[in-house]
Amino acid sequence: MLAHMTHPPLYSQGLRGRLQLERNGSAFLGPGRVDLLEAIGEHGSITSAAKSVGLSYKAAWDAVDAMNNQAQAALVSRSVGGSRGGGTLLTEYGKRVVALVRRIERDYAGVLSLLENPDSELAEYSRLQRQLTLRTSARNQWIGRVTQVTLGIVKAEAQIALGTEYVRASVSASSVERLAIAPNIELCLLVKATSIAFSLSGPGAGDAANKPFVNRLEAVVESVTPGTDQVEITALLADERTVTAVLPVDATTARMTKGTRVIASFAPEQVMLVQL
Repeated sequence: MLAHMTHPPLYSQGLRGRLQLERNGSAFLGPGRVDLLEAIGEHGSITSAAKSVGLSYKAAWDAVDAMNNQAQAALVSRSVGGSRGGGTLLTEYGKRVVALVRRIERDYAGVLSLLENPDSELAEYSRLQRQLTLRTSARNQWIGRVTQVTLGIVKAEAQIALGTEYVRASVSASSVERLAIAPNIELCLLVKATSIAFSLSGPGAGDAANKPFVNRLEAVVESVTPGTDQVEITALLADERTVTAVLPVDATTARMTKGTRVIASFAPEQVMLVQL
């Protein structure tokens, strides 16, 4: 969660607060992130936007990647090249989200006074929500819509649209009933970074990425964080979401630098589904 606040309080006396939205237990849109989105819309540059809200360049991109991954559609898009050397822009959906959050914040200011009374039902509800907040260690969190469910006696497989790509998740048949998994239902997909393999796209791609029972997502390397024995690589998918993998340092990963086209592959059994 970003703590930076550039907008003034919504009112001058009594309780003060700003809207914080979470999705599946992870911070989605909070004051700092909305401020960042507004700054991107104003400056058209991630560097200028980050500076204006007091964030580092990396922290700003991390926040953008997290928001794009959790949103139903990309909030921010990257443009490459051109006479001005490219930039970072809010999508039309991103503009609508920012406008909606600001409208909700105005309405939010009108009801916060109810929390002045510690015995009120709203105060108890707020405490309960904090206690029930879910946290997850999965590096990859995406929102997708179920397109097909194949049900067996013990196991089932769900096909889920993730932007322009499709991901298959293997779950138990009982989970389908318990989570009410059916076509057109939105779910959150969780995949640990250590469960994802990257191979070079095109000639020389690894055999595992070509197996029919493995999910395959085409992406372009966005960032590389090297370690002693492992490297964390984040790649950009076609719809502005990201996929992150933790891989061993070897001859293949050494060739993966910013702009390299890769294939992210992972087994359907590695996909965890969360009901929204």
